[in-house]
Amino acid sequence: MRLPASYRRNLRLLRIVHILATHGMAAIAVRMRLFLPYVWVVQWFREEPLPTEAGAQIREALEKLGPTFIKFGQMLSTRVDL
Repeated sequence: MRLPASYRRNLRLLRIVHILATHGMAAIAVRMRLFLPYVWVVQWFREEPLPTEAGAQIREALEKLGPTFIKFGQMLSTRVDL
């Protein structure tokens, strides 16, 4: 049985929020008010240390999120102000 589209979208959104929270970018998820209690729990129980550079955190998160987000990161890398 296939899940309804709304459930699949929510599960995908939860996965994105989880990856953002585990890679030190929970501020993005919190600012968008997405799954706030979940973000706090993930941050609290994070075991591995985060890279010190913001660029490394963003790169790792985008790699984990998949090819669409990698392409988004490539577009961001062309911006001079970032």
